[in-house]
Amino acid sequence: MNGVTNLIRCGCFGGFGRAVFAAWAAALAVWSSMALAAVPEVRLASGGRALHAVVVGENADAEVRQSATELADFLGRITGAEFSVQTGDGLAGIVVGLPTDFDRLPLQTDFRTGPLDREDYLLRSTGDGLYILGAAPLGVSNGVWDLLHRLGYRYFFPTETWEIIPERPELAVALNVRQTPSYFSRRIWWTTEDWQRRNRNLSGFSLNSSHAYGSIIRRNQEAFDKNPEFLALRNGERGGTKFCISNVGLRKLVIQDAIRQMKAEPALESLSMEPSDGGGWCECQPCAEMGSISDRVVLLANEVAEAINGLGLGDKYVGILAYASHSPPPSLPVHPRVIVNLATSFIRGGHTIDSMLDGWGKQTKLFGIREYYYSYANLPGGGNVSDITYLARTIPEFHARGARFMNANTHGAWGPTGFSHYLIARMLWDIDEAANIEETFDDFLTKSFGSAREPLRAYYRLMHRFEDSQPRALLSTDLLGRMYRLLAEAQGLTDDARILERLDDLILYTRHAELYHATVNASGGRRQELYDQWVQHSYRMADRKMVHTRRMGGRHYAPGGVTDVDSRPETKREMQQAVRPYTRAEIDALVREGIAAHALRDFQPVDFSDDLVPAVASINLPDVPEGSYGSRGLHSGSREFLLWVERPGEIRLRVLGGVNYQDRGNVRLALHSPLDESGEPVDTDASVPPDQQEHDVVLSTPHAGLHTLKATNGGARFRVHFPAGMPVSLKSDFTPSVGFNLYFYVPRGTARVGGYVDSGEGGLFDGDGNQVYSFEDGVRRGYFSVAVPEGQDGRVWRARTWRGRGQLRLMTVPPYLALDAERLLLPRDVVESDR
Repeated sequence: MNGVTNLIRCGCFGGFGRAVFAAWAAALAVWSSMALAAVPEVRLASGGRALHAVVVGENADAEVRQSATELADFLGRITGAEFSVQTGDGLAGIVVGLPTDFDRLPLQTDFRTGPLDREDYLLRSTGDGLYILGAAPLGVSNGVWDLLHRLGYRYFFPTETWEIIPERPELAVALNVRQTPSYFSRRIWWTTEDWQRRNRNLSGFSLNSSHAYGSIIRRNQEAFDKNPEFLALRNGERGGTKFCISNVGLRKLVIQDAIRQMKAEPALESLSMEPSDGGGWCECQPCAEMGSISDRVVLLANEVAEAINGLGLGDKYVGILAYASHSPPPSLPVHPRVIVNLATSFIRGGHTIDSMLDGWGKQTKLFGIREYYYSYANLPGGGNVSDITYLARTIPEFHARGARFMNANTHGAWGPTGFSHYLIARMLWDIDEAANIEETFDDFLTKSFGSAREPLRAYYRLMHRFEDSQPRALLSTDLLGRMYRLLAEAQGLTDDARILERLDDLILYTRHAELYHATVNASGGRRQELYDQWVQHSYRMADRKMVHTRRMGGRHYAPGGVTDVDSRPETKREMQQAVRPYTRAEIDALVREGIAAHALRDFQPVDFSDDLVPAVASINLPDVPEGSYGSRGLHSGSREFLLWVERPGEIRLRVLGGVNYQDRGNVRLALHSPLDESGEPVDTDASVPPDQQEHDVVLSTPHAGLHTLKATNGGARFRVHFPAGMPVSLKSDFTPSVGFNLYFYVPRGTARVGGYVDSGEGGLFDGDGNQVYSFEDGVRRGYFSVAVPEGQDGRVWRARTWRGRGQLRLMTVPPYLALDAERLLLPRDVVESDR
């Protein structure tokens, strides 16, 4: 149904038209299933003998011949037969190439030939052969690897260990398939070219949207030296790597630079007009009069696109991002040959990716997404790349909103994220794959692990989020213990050498995560020792591609942000030179020792209700000193405050925004009530500017009882003051701006206070104020478990962290924190039980 669904995806139908088309498509699906039975079957091999040769045209392109040679090779490996590559006219055989390569094709093709159509291909069987025809050489390659995929071949990860070659001595196919990718350009960072080719992830169109202003300056340094007015005016001085775009001379220089590039490389299809990274935009009055920073960026890109498309060299494109200061949508239309990639992070001006899709979508019809899937430090469960629910939701959703390009920033860590990479490639080619996640997962497990697949199903589910209700993986002794135990169980279920090699890869990856965790939780000389082991271990397993070693130990990659270790490049080079492969005995010892060293947690998380009520009215809780959300009561990122409203009416707040950034837009507030069946906010406000001043805000609600106030300042710090005496709590999984000092309730009969912490500094205090647990002395990152002293259940305890921004998750007590007992909200059933 690829050809049918492409009509739906283009958004060419109105409401009534979509209904009519849906009925037509349903009828066509029935017809297609009937027609499929009539597709002729062609036998390719039998009894160790090839029944057809692979045929190419006499003047076939070198890339086409490579694809034909690869097909013959892999068909031979699958069937045990020898397939030859011959020159022919296309009348019979396994015909591989462009339609124009052959004189006697027995079928018609209608491939388009534009720069966005090169990946299209056709697979069709006839009584005399099989046809793999592409719109361009890359389309032919895609067709070859799609055919091999349909025959059971897989290249899950970019090493031979993860290559699956089925054994099918009897081989026949019946195919009539036309394919075109959902996303025209699909870049997944840090994947290898052979993996990209075998998974149809090499794009036929290369969109350049990298930071370009600095390169333009370097290519024209003499002109910029003579004309300092071409550069941005900042604090009364000209300089930096941003342009004074209002300067006509500057724009002429940039246009001429682009023209020179195109004339020097006529095959170049796109060039970037993306600004240099960071701030430093021009403050001169003429630039201000041009409009927003986005308006300036678009104007320059538009003028360049107009100029290079007037050279008679064919369609040429300009790439930019909607990112940082130029993420807000512009007020002017984008040139038809300018492609904008919308960044999902580093968004400014109070926007979200949703509002950017709306705003930019009104000004351009050719855009894509700049995604940030990465997982720093190669951790299990890290980043959106490990969130299968996010991937399956956003890739089709972005496409439905009009995105046709994807530039996804990931890390080459195939241990924790290899399956995600494979899945992303499948969905970017065909967004309908998002509906087949479990089938794809089962195919991966069955082909990779055979009889050992069930322990590996649990292993991968530990590291990936497959359901909305599933929390992210939390790196801990418990997680590592479960990972090692599942791998040991899998080893006992197979004697297949290839499967055992894959398990070895995952054992070594688990050891990598173990050393990371140990380094974070160590101090002093022991931390340096463990850090060195972590880096050296990663180099010893680098050829397995389970972890991303290119920047090992650099910025963002040092465990837990650790800075008190020797991570100098020369030290790491010495470690690289001392690399030696792991032996069988060493790998087996890692599993035994990993299980012995990592006990499972001694508590089971309790699932508490989110039907909350004020605690103090029903439970006799003592007065306690007021706590703190952190420095000056500030919040960062976004917050969901849980509050109790005694009666319908107004809620008067004092709100301050823009404490550390003034370019993130106004503070945005949205008040929700579970009694409102629409799911929409009962009131909103975006009136508070980022001016570091408190402002009065009044929100109204027609409901009494529990409400949620969602607040954000686009990443800048903000503060919300609630009416005196109003019960307000936060769920304990929030990330503080700089530590916190808050209260929680330990219900009667609770034996242990258990949870997870990654703050590293702080502790827990019982109802009498005695410190019963220290994160510094216990676990800095991982699960904690504290026995409740006699008489300390049914009491309000205190949690305190400082300096760090780590989370504290309460798992055996109600996970709600408040400034004092009077403002604490608790589950209704807990309140009624402890009344």
